[in-house]
Amino acid sequence: MRCLVLPILAAVIAFAPAARAQAYEASLDTTAGEYPSTAPDPDTGIDGFIPSDSEVDYSEDPFADVRPARHAPLPDPLSGVNRVIFKVNGVALFVLLKPVATAYRFVIPKPVRSGVKNVFRNLSEPLRFASALLQGRPRDAGKSVARLLVNSTVGVGGLFNVAPKDLADADRDFDQTLASWGIPPGIYLMLPLGGPSSVRDAIASFGESFLDPVNYIRGEDADAIIAGAHGVKTVNDFSFRIEEVDSLMKSTVDPYAAVKAYYEERLPNDAVDRTR
Repeated sequence: MRCLVLPILAAVIAFAPAARAQAYEASLDTTAGEYPSTAPDPDTGIDGFIPSDSEVDYSEDPFADVRPARHAPLPDPLSGVNRVIFKVNGVALFVLLKPVATAYRFVIPKPVRSGVKNVFRNLSEPLRFASALLQGRPRDAGKSVARLLVNSTVGVGGLFNVAPKDLADADRDFDQTLASWGIPPGIYLMLPLGGPSSVRDAIASFGESFLDPVNYIRGEDADAIIAGAHGVKTVNDFSFRIEEVDSLMKSTVDPYAAVKAYYEERLPNDAVDRTR
């Protein structure tokens, strides 16, 4: 889907209630005239937490495509179950994903990790091509084909993104497609190990799986290879987001509500997306 940042964001901040409670109590104990350590900078209004690592990929702003909220909050009748799943996702991330991604980042140089990221981005071109066609955007579909050809050949199998700027890609997915057809998102869902979603988004994700070339690997060890490829993608993507996610973890009192609001801001909207 739109990137793994959403499931990552959903999972990472679910397992730190104690840290948030301590930070909140500390803010109550500050003497008059003093700011708590997490207070926004009085000049910039930006939260005081600044990532200390240089791994944040400033060349690709993960929030660049975030648009102002255009939807009323999604109904959440399964809130109780969703919150339990949210915490389970957080445990899985802190026990497995974050330690593995941290070690992976320490061992693998950033240029290599960027190349891996480019390869998986290139493999998602069939999805963007189909989504653009289904949304009535033949020009974007043509650009997707051209980008795939250029990066797969000159870019050495997608390791390097060498496609010219006039072929810059636009993120298109099946959730956008269903939105452009007037299908509402439905209720809010928290998927086990999948992060925030909606009924429409979950259906779209299932459809997208049929356009992932990795899922068509065949052979005696096909299942292991497919699982390994998806695992590498998840770890590699998260290796670029560790500080970003840690910042979010420390900047919210109710992480579940924060992730839900973040997800709702990114919901595709027919009236707006048709102009993009």
